[in-house]
Amino acid sequence: MQRVSVFRNGLIQMDSVEQHGLAIELQRSADNEKIRLRSVTICRDAGGQDLERGFRLREAEVEIGRGDRLMINGEQGVNRRLLFAAMAGLWPWGQGRIEMPEQSDTLFIAQHGYLPTGTLREILAYPRAPQWFAEADYVAALTACGLGEMAPRLDEHIRWDKKLDSDEQASIRIANALLLKPKFIVIDDLLEGLEKQTQDTLAEVLNGIDGVAIIYIGRSETFLSVLTPALAHLD
Repeated sequence: MQRVSVFRNGLIQMDSVEQHGLAIELQRSADNEKIRLRSVTICRDAGGQDLERGFRLREAEVEIGRGDRLMINGEQGVNRRLLFAAMAGLWPWGQGRIEMPEQSDTLFIAQHGYLPTGTLREILAYPRAPQWFAEADYVAALTACGLGEMAPRLDEHIRWDKKLDSDEQASIRIANALLLKPKFIVIDDLLEGLEKQTQDTLAEVLNGIDGVAIIYIGRSETFLSVLTPALAHLD
């Protein structure tokens, strides 16, 4: 309940952000063929009253286009998740400018996102309708992410969020990305805490997605070694 109250208070305060001049300028447009982060500072507290206690991108301008890979890391104690939320439009407090493509072109993968209720097929296709993809597409995505044995259970309707462990849920999220094929993927430290084999498998899957820009916000050595991304720093 405390987490819900904090979020609710944050939403209430969003109405006053603009008048105080502490809002990050978030611009989404079909004309944006790159993600650009310009002089971005993130307030650590809702309301954005104290920029001095915030986090900032060391690089004045960061941009990433189709097929590029970027890792944004930070020292321990830096709340990188707030940058992920700011890019998704869920955390307006701070300064600078974030330019994003259309929302439909970008897939955000949270470290601890929820799995919607439904069949495994519906979860893998989300937010598209299950019939959008062929049976072979589902099997291929599951197999690539190390979950090939789950293919016979595609139409099983259970609480998958309760049935699957954290490694399996992370693998489902990457299988979802394989099916959706967005132009941009923004990942919130998904590999952190997973088994080494799962990390290796998912990093290789991400590395094999051609023509997709991938931003990884976190400090994964596996992502760094497999995808050899450009680096940016949140201080």
